Amino acid sequence: MKWMRSVLVVSILFVLSVATLFAGGNKEIPQIPPVTSGTQYLSPNGDGVQDEATLSFSVRIFVKSKEGYVPEYGLEIKDASGTVLRTIVEKEKRDIGFFAALFSGYKEFTLTRQVTWDGLQESGQPFPDGSYKLSIWVVDANGHRQESELDDFVIDTVAPSAKIAPPGSLIFSPNGDGHMDTITITHVEASEEVSWGAAMVNAAGEAVRNWAWEGVPADVVWDGLDDNGSPAAEGTYTYVLQSVDQAGNDSGEITLTGIELSRLETPIALMLSPDHISPNGDGVQDSMTIYFDRKVTEGVVAWSWSVLDAEGAVRIDSEGADEPPLELVYNGTDTSGTILPEGDYSFSYSLSYENGNRPQVQEPFTIDLTPPEVSIVVEDPVFSPDGDGRRDKARITFNADETVTWEGALLDEAGEEVLSTDSSQTSSLVVWDGRRSDGEEAPDGPYSVMASFTDRAGNTTWPSPAIFRLDTAPVSLAASATKAFSPNGDGKGDIMPVLIDSSQYTDVESWRLRLIDESGTTVQEYGGTDTLPQQMTWDGSLSDKAEYAAAPEGRYRAALTVDYLKGATAEASSDSFLLDTTPPEVNLAVTSSPFAETDEGVEGEVFITVQAKDNDGIADWSMELVDEKGEVLRAYDGAGDPSGDITWNQKTDLKAPNVDASRFSLRLSVADEGGNVATFTEPVPLDILLVKKDGKFYLSVPNVIFGAYRSELDSAGAEMLTRNNQTIDRVVGIYDRYPSYDLILEGHALNIYRGTGREAREEAILQPLTERRAATVKNALVDQGMSEEKIETQAFGGRFPNADVTDRSLWWKVRRVEFVMVPPEASPQNDQ
Repeated sequence: MKWMRSVLVVSILFVLSVATLFAGGNKEIPQIPPVTSGTQYLSPNGDGVQDEATLSFSVRIFVKSKEGYVPEYGLEIKDASGTVLRTIVEKEKRDIGFFAALFSGYKEFTLTRQVTWDGLQESGQPFPDGSYKLSIWVVDANGHRQESELDDFVIDTVAPSAKIAPPGSLIFSPNGDGHMDTITITHVEASEEVSWGAAMVNAAGEAVRNWAWEGVPADVVWDGLDDNGSPAAEGTYTYVLQSVDQAGNDSGEITLTGIELSRLETPIALMLSPDHISPNGDGVQDSMTIYFDRKVTEGVVAWSWSVLDAEGAVRIDSEGADEPPLELVYNGTDTSGTILPEGDYSFSYSLSYENGNRPQVQEPFTIDLTPPEVSIVVEDPVFSPDGDGRRDKARITFNADETVTWEGALLDEAGEEVLSTDSSQTSSLVVWDGRRSDGEEAPDGPYSVMASFTDRAGNTTWPSPAIFRLDTAPVSLAASATKAFSPNGDGKGDIMPVLIDSSQYTDVESWRLRLIDESGTTVQEYGGTDTLPQQMTWDGSLSDKAEYAAAPEGRYRAALTVDYLKGATAEASSDSFLLDTTPPEVNLAVTSSPFAETDEGVEGEVFITVQAKDNDGIADWSMELVDEKGEVLRAYDGAGDPSGDITWNQKTDLKAPNVDASRFSLRLSVADEGGNVATFTEPVPLDILLVKKDGKFYLSVPNVIFGAYRSELDSAGAEMLTRNNQTIDRVVGIYDRYPSYDLILEGHALNIYRGTGREAREEAILQPLTERRAATVKNALVDQGMSEEKIETQAFGGRFPNADVTDRSLWWKVRRVEFVMVPPEASPQNDQ
């Protein structure tokens, strides 16, 4: 492999003129164009490569000549300081005689000339290696000289050099096993060059892989692939390193021979028998035998085996450089001879071949000293071999936490064997058709399955027996419902109870209760498993609605279907019943004789007329006299139709004047057979409008409400202003009827800091606020014509809230002024 460089040739163009006048009588000034480009290199060492530099140049010159000539030209070589070290001079003679020249004119010629520098000094010795400056010059016939500086020239006679450090092994096997998959070639004492090149050459002299560097060659790691990324052929290779520097010095081929690329496959195998052991000394699978196998028997330099736990830790191992073993008996111990803990392990085996192959194989095995956990499962805990195709056979399987073999037997209640089987006969533990081994039908009753289970390590367990029943008894079933119901949410007759009577409520696979209308359409459905309920209820809803939707009025029936675990099915249906949500039609009229105030209270009579009608009949009724708080003062009730006249005589204990007719009401409720209730309320004309509280008589009118920390009538908004004005108008109207009574206005405010350290500070703000609120209402009453002398104001700050101050939604109620009616005999003015 050669890197070659040609002889250096540099081209230069000169322009020279004669000593005549051009361009208007001025002498033409010679112009020197650009010359060499970049640093030039040569190596005058006699090897024929870049031993000298030939500089070729062109010159445009005016001389008296036929063919043209250059009178004188040459080359100067200088060191870095500018000192001339050598001068090369070339001269040419004119090609015409003296007399011919006298009578000839100057002609312009463009001539090409060469100057060669052999890199030698005047003494004939080579210049020392280094950088030099060169200039080339030309002199015309009139002595005009033109000179041009060239780029630096470097003399370099030292060839590139490097050494190859031999690798530890010249053989490698790129098979991906992590051992000797590559070969690394290290370069030492390498000179820094513009370029280095290397190649991996096969026995036929073909370069299959190439590398290149700038500066110093790096280490080569060959993975056995060629330049295309394909695997190189197995065989012997030579590594060749070479460099040619800029001066043409050649390092020659630096080689590493005898590199062997091996692609020999060396598979190995293991067999463990058995692969589950229980080294507990019971003589059952206490150890296992390991069998070793290898395809390539030659070239093995070392072997090793080890036992690894689940985390990869080595628990016991062995190795050697002799002939590998063919088999081994292993008893489950570690290096110290102690039995290893239960768990999953692996047996690892590896060989080392001289070509670098490190085949390795692992086979898992398990050390298991614990018997398996097994539960016997009866798929059908109750079955009925009656030939109907449903649950005619009992199927018993098992759940185990590991692979097991088993032996089992079916026993009757007396413990007698009915059937025996094992895992070699069937994939199920037991499939029984209800017949004894002699072919006779077995009687109804409990049966059990007993079995032993052995895991792969030889451990055996005996789980609890599985119990199941044989049941061929028939089932009776009935369903009943009440006459009617009214799912209207009033709390009376809202659900329809469906009573279920059966000879068997247990061992139910599934049950289904459907509510069916008169057209046979199912409108609602309920179901369950395990146990049949004795009663179900229907709320009148439809089953096909995402949200609650009521079924329409009409007649329905309940249809019940029950599937039992033993395979039997029973059905029943109730009588029809009525869904009715329409209440009775009721008319109520209330009149009274005038009520009079006496010392004992208020007395009078109320006359009541009732008319009731319903398509399904009236079930019962009730009548109550209630006050404005909803408290019942008197009650009547009865069954059937209440139509007719009722007279009620009542005496009250009120000590207040009769000022309003909205305090008492008569409430009549009538229920039909479906539970629908029609309720009517009529006011009882008792002219009472006072509420006695804390010994005071408060007018039953809305309080005047204010905004937060405000005392104007409109401070709580326009809507509240309207209500406040209505209250003031009503109070004025009451006192127009009862002018002898006085009025106390009580002002209140909201203190949300009650019970805290800030309560007193807040009260200092609220007390004057409530005084202003009471004064505002007093002024409004006076403006409406009420006597100022009849009105007294009182302020209570936030001490007496009429609602929960922790409930923000009720704060508005607390900011108020209340009205207290004072009888003439109790007026403070009468005390004066």
